[in-house]
Amino acid sequence: MKLSKITLASIFVASSAFAHQFFPIKTDDGYKVGFWADDHWGQFQSDRIFGVSAKDSKGKKLKAGYDYLNNKIFIEGNPSVASVNYDFGYYTFTKDGKHYSQARNEITDITGANEVTQTRKIFKMGKSIFAWDEASSKPLGLKFEIIPLENPLDKKVGDKLKVQVLLDGKPISGVEFEDQNDDIDDITTDDKGIATLTLSKPQDGLQIIAAGIKLPYNLDRYGDTLQLTATLSFKSK
Repeated sequence: MKLSKITLASIFVASSAFAHQFFPIKTDDGYKVGFWADDHWGQFQSDRIFGVSAKDSKGKKLKAGYDYLNNKIFIEGNPSVASVNYDFGYYTFTKDGKHYSQARNEITDITGANEVTQTRKIFKMGKSIFAWDEASSKPLGLKFEIIPLENPLDKKVGDKLKVQVLLDGKPISGVEFEDQNDDIDDITTDDKGIATLTLSKPQDGLQIIAAGIKLPYNLDRYGDTLQLTATLSFKSK
């Protein structure tokens, strides 16, 4: 299927300020959600996890979900790729330069000094690749998604990796990236949504690549901006 492209102008603003990544991790005890918070593994609210999905090597969708009682992902079968969504809630920014992890209606303004300038509704969409095959080389169908265009599992530190970023299944240009160590400077997607990244030192053997966008938001009266983060994780050599 040939994907049409959309442009950056007037639709969203790319931003590197999208740290905090959520994605599936394979462990000796099954699958769990990993939360990489800037430079360390963090704690998260399990009741905000939703939309777990997985496919096997032939692209067959596997039964998957989240065990909220035991804080684990369950997947029936052997997934080549899996994903998880996380509702990060609202972040409100005020005129005095402060920000709060609350919706605008929860910010009390008595003196007028804390006039609200923006409220973001934030969602995180993380995908992990466990094997390179038909399923993992194609879009999983997330609203915002990073697709590796070559086998990432064969890569090591210093190698180049070509990726494509899709919003609603369409390539988007001008998107910036960060990884497990820092912002990736001077790299943005082209008009086909493609960028070439250099892999840096992994965290516990994992590469954690993220892209972020901001869109207009009008689904409720508590926010004005929709901030999305797409994460791609995989083990590197």
